[in-house]
Amino acid sequence: MISRVIFIISYPIRDQEYNFLGIDLLVRNKYDVEIWNLMPVINPEVFRHQGDVTDAGLVSDKYRLIHVKEDFKNRISNLGSNDFLFVHVGCTLKTYFIYRAITKKKLRYGNDLLLLEFYFKSQGGETADLINRIKRVTVKKILARLSVLQCQNAVFRFVRPYIVNPSRLIVRGGNKSLAFVKIYDLPVASNTKTLLAHNIDYDAYLLQKDKPKWGHNKNIAVFLDGCVCFHPNYIRSNCKSGATPDIYFSELSAFFRKIEARWDVEVIIAKHPRGGNEYERKDYFEGRRTMSYRTPELVANSQFVILHSSMAIGHAVLFKKPVIFIITEQLKKGQDAELINGQAAYFGKKPVNISNQKEVSKFLKEEQLGIDENIYDTYKDDVIKTPGTPEMQRWEIIIDYLKTL
Repeated sequence: MISRVIFIISYPIRDQEYNFLGIDLLVRNKYDVEIWNLMPVINPEVFRHQGDVTDAGLVSDKYRLIHVKEDFKNRISNLGSNDFLFVHVGCTLKTYFIYRAITKKKLRYGNDLLLLEFYFKSQGGETADLINRIKRVTVKKILARLSVLQCQNAVFRFVRPYIVNPSRLIVRGGNKSLAFVKIYDLPVASNTKTLLAHNIDYDAYLLQKDKPKWGHNKNIAVFLDGCVCFHPNYIRSNCKSGATPDIYFSELSAFFRKIEARWDVEVIIAKHPRGGNEYERKDYFEGRRTMSYRTPELVANSQFVILHSSMAIGHAVLFKKPVIFIITEQLKKGQDAELINGQAAYFGKKPVNISNQKEVSKFLKEEQLGIDENIYDTYKDDVIKTPGTPEMQRWEIIIDYLKTL
C-alpha cells in the first residue's frame, strides 16, 4: 500500500507548480508528500543565476533542495515499498543517476507527461539554444559535436532497458501527448500502465465553469503576458530576447488603447509567473490592472484574449473565447517568431504586427471576433483532454490508481 508520494523535480515551486503537483489533494487523501528539487545538480546554470525561488511558506516541511548526487542517493536508499515516486525529468545520460538509483532500490515510479510537456514548452530554450550555438561555431564543429552526442545517446538507448527498470505509470492527457514519451526518451515497457487524464487547464476549467460571472460594468479583454523581455529561458539558453522593454511595452500599450476604444473593453494583464521582480520595478503596462495566477478566471470573464503564443491558450479554447495573435517588428526577427506564427496558423490566424500602424488599422476595421468550433474541438482533444476521460480533477484520477497499488 502506498503511503508516501515523492516528486523528483528540477524547478522551483510556487503557486502554479504547487497546484500542478496536486499536493493538497494528496494530503487530504492521507498521503505523506515530499518534493526533492535537483535543480542545483541538473540545471546548475539556472540555479547559479536565480538561486532557489521556491515559496518556502507554501511547501513548508515537504521540500528538499538537493545540491549533490550523493545526497539524492542516500535519500533513495532510505525508501521502501510504501513509497511511489513521480519523476519529472526525462531519462538521459545527464539524469541517468536518478533512474539508476531507483532501479537499484527496486522502487516503483511513474512519469507525468502533463508536467514534462509543460516544462518542455515553458522552459523550452531548445530551439533558441541551437540557433545561438550555430552562430558561434563552425559547421565542422557542429557536425563533430552532433556525432559525439548521437553516438553517446544511441549507446545509452540501447543499453538502457538492461540497466533501468521501466516506469510503472505514464500519466498523459490529449491524443498527441504520447509524443512526449519519445521526446523525453522515457523508459517505458509493455507493462507500463498508461493513465489517461487531462492537462492542468481542464482542472481549472472544471473549477471555474460553474462560477458566476463578474458583475463589472465594463467588459474586459485579457492579454496573456509572455514575459518576452524578461523570461529566464533567455538566461538558460544563453540567448537574448528579441524585444527591448522601451520599444516593446510602448507598442503594446498603444495597441491596447486602440483595442479598448474599438471594442469598448478594459484590457487586463494576466501576468506571466516567470516575470520575477522585473514587473515590480516599473509600471510597464501604463496603469493597467495586472493579475497573477488568475488566468482561468480572467479568460472565463473576458470577451476575447490577446496573446503572442502561449500554453494558456487552452483556457480560451475551453471557455470558447476568440483570440487575437500579435507580434512586433522586433519579435519577427527574434527566436519567438516561429512559435507565434505557428500557433496562430494552427488557429487559422495571422499575427497582427502591432509595430505597423497600417496593419493595425486594417485589423481594427476588418476583424470580426469569432471562433472556429472545429479547430477548438480538435485542439481540446489533441492537447488538453482525450475524449471520454473522467470529468474529475486529474489528481483524483491519479489517486484512484495509487490506491490500487
